[in-house]
Amino acid sequence: MGGNGMNIGSWVAIGVAVAVALGLFGKQKKKK
Repeated sequence: MGGNGMNIGSWVAIGVAVAVALGLFGKQKKKK
């Protein structure tokens, strides 16, 4: 079950990375 917790943490990290990437992309698009 330990692997399951690690999997969830991985998904959380991916979600945060995607959110940050989308935020930066939106900022860049607005600037242009």
